[in-house]
Amino acid sequence: MPGTETQTDVAKAAGETTTAAVTSEVKAEPKPSQNGQQTPPSEKTAEPKPTLLDQKKEADAGKTQVAPEKYEFKAPQGAELGEGVLNAYSEAAKKLNLSQEAAQSVLDSVIPAMQKHGQDRVEAIRNEWAEASKADKDFGGEHLQANLGIAKKALDRFGTSELRSLLSETGLGNHPEVIRLLLRAGKAISEDKVVPSRTETTGRTEQMNPDVLADRLYSGTEKK
Repeated sequence: MPGTETQTDVAKAAGETTTAAVTSEVKAEPKPSQNGQQTPPSEKTAEPKPTLLDQKKEADAGKTQVAPEKYEFKAPQGAELGEGVLNAYSEAAKKLNLSQEAAQSVLDSVIPAMQKHGQDRVEAIRNEWAEASKADKDFGGEHLQANLGIAKKALDRFGTSELRSLLSETGLGNHPEVIRLLLRAGKAISEDKVVPSRTETTGRTEQMNPDVLADRLYSGTEKK
């Protein structure tokens, strides 16, 4: 019958379609991996990302070596650099892969700034000592000049020109304890009337330049 043949053809076609679909699913079924887990066939195994050490090696490999085997530095004018300082700087420059010219340029720029900082700090300390001496309760105030004259007598009698230069150049001549020691020695050998201390009289603190203070005490010719 015509109708029966048509139904049979449709059923046959449907069966073939179902079989093809099942076969396709079986072929696409993921294969189990070694650890028992299934890996989807459409996904590829991800490659491991490079570690930081790997990246560092690649970066180092791409660098061009410009640092010399040994640096030959010239100290900036007026500067004295010890061997230890130069060795430490050379090591740092080599780690940064600096060329001879670049490393010398950095040195020429940094050293003068460091020297100025040191000089400014020394000058500040000298000023602090001078201000402390001018305000000292024992010998400062309005009688500072007279007491410095008594201290100078002790220095002229017992000190040497080398000691005077040391006290003046280092600024130690402004230190209150140095002046106090010389003042006591000067009082012990002086026949002059001792000037009363600031604790005995009320006076004002004389304004004096630190360099003038040192000159007042340490200038002059040593007495034999």
